[in-house]
Amino acid sequence: MLRTRKIQRKYLKRSWDIDEAKSAASIASVLGLTESEIEKTNLPAEELYSTWTVPKSNGEDRQISAPSKPLRVVQKKILEKLYKAYRNPHFLHGGLPKKSIFSLANEHVNKKTLMWIDISNFFPSISLDQVENCFSTMGYTPQIAIHLSQLTTAFGSLPQGGITSSMLANVVGLEFDDPILKISKRHSLSYGRYIDDIYVSGNHDFRELKGPIVDRVLEAGFEVSDKVTSNMFTYNHERQLVCGLVVNTSVRPSNKLIETSSAAVDSLLKNDYGRAAEILDVELHAIKPRINGLVQFLLQGNTKKAPTLKRKLYGVDWKGLYDHI
Repeated sequence: MLRTRKIQRKYLKRSWDIDEAKSAASIASVLGLTESEIEKTNLPAEELYSTWTVPKSNGEDRQISAPSKPLRVVQKKILEKLYKAYRNPHFLHGGLPKKSIFSLANEHVNKKTLMWIDISNFFPSISLDQVENCFSTMGYTPQIAIHLSQLTTAFGSLPQGGITSSMLANVVGLEFDDPILKISKRHSLSYGRYIDDIYVSGNHDFRELKGPIVDRVLEAGFEVSDKVTSNMFTYNHERQLVCGLVVNTSVRPSNKLIETSSAAVDSLLKNDYGRAAEILDVELHAIKPRINGLVQFLLQGNTKKAPTLKRKLYGVDWKGLYDHI
């Protein structure tokens, strides 16, 4: 944990006041909320989250845990603190303001070699202790850090659907980001991550670095998905994809991305928000900006289905989504 905390400290903003965090007397004072608002979250996880499963593309089920309204209020305040404390480094693109799959894809355009690593069960693999460490790094006392970690985890791990989950996953993942970034710089490679998807690219063949790069992920306590081990590398004479975007010569949508966007819109029209989140690979609160961004991108590329998708979006019950987030 000491090594992890040392890495995380590198990414704290200079403006973040650790001494002020250390002096915080209560969760209410940390978040600027009333004691009554905090007390409403003093319930078992079963009562704080609405939980259901949605099918993943590999046939397995993914558990979605959407926080209750009182907990959403608290998590939004915690997210503000995380944004204020931690930097927005150039290599992270998920769950951050003004970042997206498009900013990630732009980092890997027109490269000879592209490497993709998919981390298996990333959120469920992140423990309460790892989350607590994120808050301890910010300077909070053990009592405050533990309470904050309890407010942002469910059933002992990071919940899919939590408002703070993507940002906390970013911070926890710094443990492997930092050493992989050093390898990348040493070998003139570009590195980027979108939550659980890691991409490394360069203008030379770097297959000999597969072991050292993958090892950094494994050493941090995570597993690499079997689905990418056989096609971890793609080259510029093949189709190269970053989060469903083709990046061989410029950023453009793949057929799969168009199908994904269409399936997500159809799920939204059925008020199946969990399924839409699974399809788009985002948290519930990020569905609207993600699908709007995708449709706008498809419109700019003159994709045939784009005007139809835009019209369909007008029929989505966004209020119903907001009731979930």
